[in-house]
Amino acid sequence: MKIILFQINSPSIGLLNVGVEDNKGREEIKLASDKLKEFSRNININYQGYVEGNDISVGKTNVVVTDGFTGNTALKTCLLYTSDA
Repeated sequence: MKIILFQINSPSIGLLNVGVEDNKGREEIKLASDKLKEFSRNININYQGYVEGNDISVGKTNVVVTDGFTGNTALKTCLLYTSDA
């Protein structure tokens, strides 16, 4: 989708976590990171590693991958600060 909408050939991908260090985060996040690293080697995606919440607003990566609950919380927080309501 990022390739089509924004014409980015190799969009950078980050995984939302509580820190950028490899030892931080829940086990599910660590497993997801391992899978994304594997995909990065095998199918040439541009996985950059962990990103923190503040990295979303500064555009550290083009795409942020997260679980549903955390992603929904992050999205609602962004909407809180950007809406006119």
